[in-house]
Amino acid sequence: MTRCSAVALRGGALSAALLLALAVSAALSGVSSAMTWKPCEGREGPVSVSEVTLSPDPPVIGTPATFSIFGSSSAPTIASGTVDMTIQFGGVDIFANSEDLCQKATCPIQQGPVKITLVEYLPPIAPPGTYGMRLEGHGTQKEELFCLFAEFELTPP
Repeated sequence: MTRCSAVALRGGALSAALLLALAVSAALSGVSSAMTWKPCEGREGPVSVSEVTLSPDPPVIGTPATFSIFGSSSAPTIASGTVDMTIQFGGVDIFANSEDLCQKATCPIQQGPVKITLVEYLPPIAPPGTYGMRLEGHGTQKEELFCLFAEFELTPP
């Protein structure tokens, strides 16, 4: 074996090792799971949720995160209401907030497609980890419009 072919072999082995290291690193960085969601069990209102998205996913500590809820309303008209959010960490409620539904969706909500958008700032002191979020929509008479539970990973910057 000539000196050039030995260097090429070592260079090839080094390239293969680097490619393997990059592949393992990419696989491990993908371990962070995407946000998941499900409707609250046994609770159905006139707004049927079909999809929930999170951007960015996973969200980053100290930045805003956008939750978009898509569904369909069977109610003739929803004039106003609230979106009530409860955040859990380690199975314990750590934050609760109630906001005007009409600041998160176009009101009045008519029968048919619905989109509700929440933009939440994730404080820089929040620890990384798995968080749960319960979202409930309520109408003007406090009747339940929808309920869902989402789980997501909060990652450091």
